[in-house]
Amino acid sequence: MSSDTQPDTVREKAADAALQFRMRGRYGSVDKAIDALARRKGLGEVERAALERALRDALAVMDAAQAFAAQQPTRPYLTAEQIPAALDALEAYLRERLPDAPPEAIARARTWLYFAHAH
Repeated sequence: MSSDTQPDTVREKAADAALQFRMRGRYGSVDKAIDALARRKGLGEVERAALERALRDALAVMDAAQAFAAQQPTRPYLTAEQIPAALDALEAYLRERLPDAPPEAIARARTWLYFAHAH
């Protein structure tokens, strides 16, 4: 297994793809995202299955992050004073609801919340 297909790297790529998919609608569908990432990395079936699991896990984190943001009374924007507390609250929310969530996906969810709602 090359360094590009090590579990941490696969989770990192999946977290990036999940962020792009949810923020920009990139890839069009989960299956297309998996196909694009697998093709780009030249993954075998076992590695492709790991990528699919990682992407679905990361998408679950992004979906939970979006649900969290929808519940916040300060939508759509956070002030500079609210940002640190909101990011910490998001992380706590994700860890409570998805205790096995990959840390890479949680980091991308924090990034999403910051860029999507902080102005």
